[in-house]
This record gives sequence, structure tokens and C-alpha cells, in this order.
Amino acid sequence: TVKKIDADCRTGAIGCVDCKKICAQSIERVLEPIRAKRAAIDEKEVEEIVAEGNRCAREEAAESMKRVNEAVFEISCST
Repeated sequence: TVKKIDADCRTGAIGCVDCKKICAQSIERVLEPIRAKRAAIDEKEVEEIVAEGNRCAREEAAESMKRVNEAVFEISCST
């Protein structure tokens, strides 16, 4: 297909508009399954997953900050 389009374009058998239409159709074929998967995604479920991830990250960060503060306190008290 690419070789044919290349040859047709260079010889003037097809114009730029025709070439772009062929390109657009090819892109549509590639994107269609991606769009179908996107349409099947449950937005509410994604929001719940993100919220749970945020909760876990906050807990982890709080624990890390607790250890940092304890370490800083120990250093400041030992000097």
C-alpha cells in the first residue's frame, strides 16, 4: 500500500487530498480498538482505584515523614 501510494502520489495519479484521506482511514483503523477499549472503561471504577492509590500513598508518606522527623529530632538532640 505504501509503495502504491508513493508511486501514485509522485506520478500525480492521486492528489494530496486523496493521499490524506487514505492516511486518515489507516489511522482510524489503528485507533478504533483503542477507542473501543476506552469506551468500555468504567469511569467510577477508575476514580475508586485512583482514590485508593492516593489513600495508600498518603499513609506511606505519613510513615516516611514520621521516620524523617524522628531522625531529625535525634540528630538535633545529640548536638
